Amino acid sequence: MPGEKRPTPNPPEAKYLIRNLERRRRLLARFSEKKSGEIPELVIKDTLLKFLDKSYNGKTSEEIVDFNKRIYMLLNRSASLPVRKQDTAPVTSMYAYQQKGARRINEQTYKKFLSEVKKIIELCQEHGISLKSITGMQNGLGVPDTGVLDKLLQWCADKKVDLKSITGMQMGIPTVEVLSALLGEGKLETIQKI
Repeated sequence: MPGEKRPTPNPPEAKYLIRNLERRRRLLARFSEKKSGEIPELVIKDTLLKFLDKSYNGKTSEEIVDFNKRIYMLLNRSASLPVRKQDTAPVTSMYAYQQKGARRINEQTYKKFLSEVKKIIELCQEHGISLKSITGMQNGLGVPDTGVLDKLLQWCADKKVDLKSITGMQMGIPTVEVLSALLGEGKLETIQKI
């Protein structure tokens, strides 16, 4: 039908990634002793499929396996946070439309990437915030520097500033010096650097 949106086909290189994401729900149900229907289904958005298709171009089979492993791990780790629905937004918001100078998903070793993702999830749990708040700030910038993120979240807690008022700026994870300057607590030179 004209004007009807067609679903994006799964890239062949994503076959095992998609299968593993779908199996994950059954596994979570078994571990939690709940029925599969009680575990939120992961919504695989067209944006992710388009991103995967574009990202596979020019990669060797080993690079594709590593890439898929990172995507799966990021989505699997983010599933440990309480949300109403699970989708692929953590990946697509940080990586699908990367800005110039953004951190690539394979910029570091897998071990370092895993460590950063674990730290981000811990920070979300510790501060009771949504992962989407962080990925929204990092729109197109990749995984944030966990040290800067930790300082920001602590600053928000200390100053009793709602993180949502900062995430709307969509400028990446701002430094606490910049935020203090914006609140009139810092030096004018800091604001002028923005």
